[in-house]
Amino acid sequence: MVKPGKIILYTALVISIFFAVFILLNSAYSNFHEFKGQQNYIKEINNNSSAEIQSWMTPQSIITHFNISQQVLLNELNITYSKTNLRTPISKICKNKKLNCTTVIEKLNQIK
Repeated sequence: MVKPGKIILYTALVISIFFAVFILLNSAYSNFHEFKGQQNYIKEINNNSSAEIQSWMTPQSIITHFNISQQVLLNELNITYSKTNLRTPISKICKNKKLNCTTVIEKLNQIK
């Protein structure tokens, strides 16, 4: 016969696993939709020259899709060339460098 303590323990374990899976799936779902929105915006950039630089974009995507040279962008963000820096979103770079992200993005949109 199974002890009541073990039943409670196993039930709590199953419920904990269920909630963990639910939270992970919810996060993956919202991240997927955010990613799809970003992909659609990138497609819009290719078709529309009036598209603007956004804080979620990485330096590499800005260099690729906008007419901004790599050196100008790196100087504006106060970063050095590295694969990691080129793949980090502008918002995170601004946070790490203590830059005003809105001002940086406005300046980059004027440069493009």
